Amino acid sequence: MAAMCLPISLVALPVCVASDLTSEATTVTIGKVSETSTVICDAIERHLSATQDIARYAGDAGGRTAEVARNISSVSHKAYETGTASAQVLSATQALSRDVSKLSGEVEKFLAALRAAA
Repeated sequence: MAAMCLPISLVALPVCVASDLTSEATTVTIGKVSETSTVICDAIERHLSATQDIARYAGDAGGRTAEVARNISSVSHKAYETGTASAQVLSATQALSRDVSKLSGEVEKFLAALRAAA
């Protein structure tokens, strides 16, 4: 936007030209500031969006971590139960083995008595 200058004398001419240059420089500066403000505003919006995404992903990861912890706890409990059941099976097997040994001894004695009587 050019300033309306009507120089009355040659002394006023440089003031008028300087005024036009200052006005033009101000317009250019305001344009640059506006451009920069737009770029900053866009960057802030992208930053906000990225921050929201990060927060959402962190929340999702926290939920999944809690789920993994529950699953590990469940597996640990099942492993303990399996260990307990295995110990019971071992104990029963050992008792059965003792009973089989006793019964085998009794059968051998019985068969020996039958052979002696015959």
